[in-house]
Amino acid sequence: MLHYSESNIEKLGEFWLFLSDQMKHKEFTTAIKEILTLQNKFHQSAETFVDDLEMDCNRIETEG
Repeated sequence: MLHYSESNIEKLGEFWLFLSDQMKHKEFTTAIKEILTLQNKFHQSAETFVDDLEMDCNRIETEG
């Protein structure tokens, strides 16, 4: 899940750079920047969830 999130962030970053540097499309770069911000928030939440889940699994393994 985290891999796909990172891929989305990279692709959105590529689009943003292309549209802002090459095409000068402010309306698209603004929209992509908003989506990129939301994707980053999702990625951080997913990363926290995975870390918490791994800690719980490790705790269960050591207790069991």
